[in-house]
Amino acid sequence: MKYYTFGNFLRGIEDSKQIINQRIEDARIFYEKFYKNFEFRNCPICNGNDFSVMPKFLEIYEICRCNICNSVYSNLVPSNEALAWYYNNCKSNAMYADLNKTKKTQEKYMERVEFIIEQLRDYCGNTQNQEINILEVGCNNGALLSLLNDYLKKENLNKKIKIYGIDLDETVIAECKKQQIEGGGDFML
Repeated sequence: MKYYTFGNFLRGIEDSKQIINQRIEDARIFYEKFYKNFEFRNCPICNGNDFSVMPKFLEIYEICRCNICNSVYSNLVPSNEALAWYYNNCKSNAMYADLNKTKKTQEKYMERVEFIIEQLRDYCGNTQNQEINILEVGCNNGALLSLLNDYLKKENLNKKIKIYGIDLDETVIAECKKQQIEGGGDFML
């Protein structure tokens, strides 16, 4: 499997500090509200249950290292309902959605969009009339997908490629549906 890194970060240092500090505060609030319902889980990589306990994150979140595959993970996890609450109510998610709307962030997404278009050109050249579906999991307000859709139109690929976004944040999905990407795709919870 290939992994790609992108030279430009999506936000500046000050924006990052503000979001990180808010995420930490949100994590504390979230833990206090839901920790009694957190559930034990096996290693999400190998499904093993042989692990070593590591120092806690924020002195509250249980962290462990799998003794079978060596991955590090949180061993007590919230329910899907609790996660939905987090994505719909925590301030850091709203801050991130607002940041995605800035011109600076939009410009930095362009490097990623150009890379995706290059990959799609190669892939589309090797397929015969096959429709391609792209799903962005955790699409937030759909900023990347919107830019990608604009480029697909320019490259005349938007009839062959459909784009979709999924996120747990009801607010940003409602915003995406209002601004529905013209010519393809859908946003869902």
